[in-house]
Amino acid sequence: MEPQEIRAVQNTKYLYSWVPFYKKVVEMLATYKHNQVGLIDVLAQIGVDQLNDKDENGDILLDEIDPLTFLSYLNKYGDNKRVQLMNNLSKLWNLGIEIYDACGIPTSNAQKVWLFPYKRDRHNQEITRLWAFFDAVMEDRLSDDILQDVITIQSIGWTKITEGLFLLKPKKYLPLNKVVLPLLAEKGIQTKFRSLDEIKKINAAAKESFNLPFYQLSYEAWLYADRGKKKHRFWRVGTTSGRNKQSVLEEMYENNVVSIGWNDLGDLYKLPTLNKSALQKELIQTYDQDKRTSSRKAGEILNFATDLNRNDYVVAMEGHTVKAIARALDDRYHYDASLVFAHVKPVEWLAKDINDIQISEGLQTTFVELTAKDSINKLQELLNISETKKKELDNMVDKGSLNQILFGPPGTGKTYNSIDKAVHIATGESGNHAENKLIFDQLRIEGQIEFVTFHQGYSYEDFMVGIKPNTDTEQLTFKPHKGIFYRLVERAKANYVAYKNNKQEVKSFDIVFEDLIAPLEKGQTIDIPMEGGNAFTITDVDNGTIRFKKPNGSDRHTLSVDTLKAIVEGKRQFHSGLGAYYKPLVQRVQELQQPVSANTPLKNFVIIIDEINRANISKVFGELITLLEDDKRMGAENALALALPNGEPDFSIPPNVYIIGTMNTADKSIALVDIALRRRFEFEGYYPDYETLANFNAAHSNVLQRVNEAIYTRKKTADFLIGHGYFMKTEPLETILLKKVIPLLMEYFSGRTEEVQSILKAAGINAEYNTQRYIWIINATMFDETHN
Repeated sequence: MEPQEIRAVQNTKYLYSWVPFYKKVVEMLATYKHNQVGLIDVLAQIGVDQLNDKDENGDILLDEIDPLTFLSYLNKYGDNKRVQLMNNLSKLWNLGIEIYDACGIPTSNAQKVWLFPYKRDRHNQEITRLWAFFDAVMEDRLSDDILQDVITIQSIGWTKITEGLFLLKPKKYLPLNKVVLPLLAEKGIQTKFRSLDEIKKINAAAKESFNLPFYQLSYEAWLYADRGKKKHRFWRVGTTSGRNKQSVLEEMYENNVVSIGWNDLGDLYKLPTLNKSALQKELIQTYDQDKRTSSRKAGEILNFATDLNRNDYVVAMEGHTVKAIARALDDRYHYDASLVFAHVKPVEWLAKDINDIQISEGLQTTFVELTAKDSINKLQELLNISETKKKELDNMVDKGSLNQILFGPPGTGKTYNSIDKAVHIATGESGNHAENKLIFDQLRIEGQIEFVTFHQGYSYEDFMVGIKPNTDTEQLTFKPHKGIFYRLVERAKANYVAYKNNKQEVKSFDIVFEDLIAPLEKGQTIDIPMEGGNAFTITDVDNGTIRFKKPNGSDRHTLSVDTLKAIVEGKRQFHSGLGAYYKPLVQRVQELQQPVSANTPLKNFVIIIDEINRANISKVFGELITLLEDDKRMGAENALALALPNGEPDFSIPPNVYIIGTMNTADKSIALVDIALRRRFEFEGYYPDYETLANFNAAHSNVLQRVNEAIYTRKKTADFLIGHGYFMKTEPLETILLKKVIPLLMEYFSGRTEEVQSILKAAGINAEYNTQRYIWIINATMFDETHN
């Protein structure tokens, strides 16, 4: 699904019911400014727990609170509990609003609910400043000065503050978090922000690009991300009433729900426990069903209430005939006694008025999962979301620049993030890093992603083409060599050409040839039939040379693997006496090159070049400097092909090749990227992320921020800051400083110990260099890492 496909879903009362509720809640919050103990008591009355604070002596009752933390408490639970809390609050404050959902509301980190530190650490009127921030937002007089002030409060980060703005005014501010920002980035919206003006610019761009209310865009971003993470199930729902065969499909359309009957069961959430046994018991008592039927029906009803999840597909059917297909929009189930079928879930209707598709899988029953391959294929074809087509569309999504460099000081996550970027480019999916790493490793094995680290000795021959010494021969000989980038481009080109020409992609020569000669590894030989009934025998393949035995018994003959490949790929013809041996071998290879699939999907291929500035990159890239540009790629308006040193006359780069480089800005001993290459890459800066580090360890984050402030004061550039990656470890802070930070500072400041000691002192670190033992000594008792 492409970002531009996100659109306003059909109206339903079960989505965004919290928006008018929140409007009234924030109005009520203003009346508690001078009764914060009463506001805390409200939380306790509606069912919120963990309302304790800490002073110098230990745990105490929380006795002051700000509005944003109040709202954060409402959202530290799962959706069912969040909805329950909102309804409890609505009743307590007599707001007269029933809330059905929490769709689009960011969840709070249960360990980081507060926007202020413990009482023992509150020394600068933090809560008073948060109330002033709240007043400024509600009175539309928020300034960057006010924003920059509250952002300095411990426990507040930029993401958290935008989520707070969203909760206060969900029609004006968008939560700029890890769910929303990737979607904005795919639309080309700049997602870096550190000021109110930058937040407003992002909001304006999002409004223009999507034209949706921000509360809906927040939720649609979540749904969009979820669709890329996993496969979603198909469920069959019946559309006629069992007693009179009355169709309820129009009722479903009108209310934008899918629904099932069994109305006399009432609201399933009111059962003591919502499980199969409880449902079966209710069915037996209410409908006088036998044990077997009640068990089956209980399972179906439970599937509907608990297993039909967001983004699952629901196939509305009448008998064996498919009538419509919808996508579920929320996990939560609702009971609406005014409907013919009272048990409902909100959906988006994707296709209606279908009458020409039959599915005979399973029983014609209330609600059941469709799993038969034939059924799924029919439905996917109908929705145009078959796996092949889906991947093709996903890969057509703009993944950003074809050539990009992630730059910044060490430890800021450049290489770490390059893995996530590569997987997203190659698959269109955006999972967490652990999931991405597994996919990354598999795609490297499959040849869709390559990873290389540049160094001073890296050459054009390593990267593209050239010759290398043959170390397996007694005399000095040379053999052709094809580098990592050349091989990646060849794979990408084969895929692109097959896709563009709507042809079947065949297995690559390299894969087929490896399979062909596999028997040699077992000590066997390979017979290749020739015209006339004879056969020659391959006895060995070594360093690009095929050794074979003629039918007459002579065994000192050779063929070239590269020549064979060139003939197979149509790049060369061979008419000499050895043609009699090449021809049957070519035929054998081509027989083995069976199509990979009937329809070739377009794949994106990615090469990550770590430490790209550590090599002489003008020399390494050579003529690629011209071919890298977007409009010089195959199929582009100004497409170019150039001759290579190995004699290949028409080398070009297809548009499905992406380059991601990383560059350490602190490494000033290495030449920076030259102008010719710089203008062909987009550069994305990576700098210390104190918010991410604070979520891991607040003490580490505070120390790093002070160290970097001291470095910046002296260096006047962000190139020499220290990244958060060094501190994302379970080691004691003293160990991190001694083993990671101080050696880096010593390098930054040319071994001047007094300069390093001064920086550490400015960061509140008592350290000194022992000139007797030549080691650094840190006062370990100064660190308190228990408070996060």
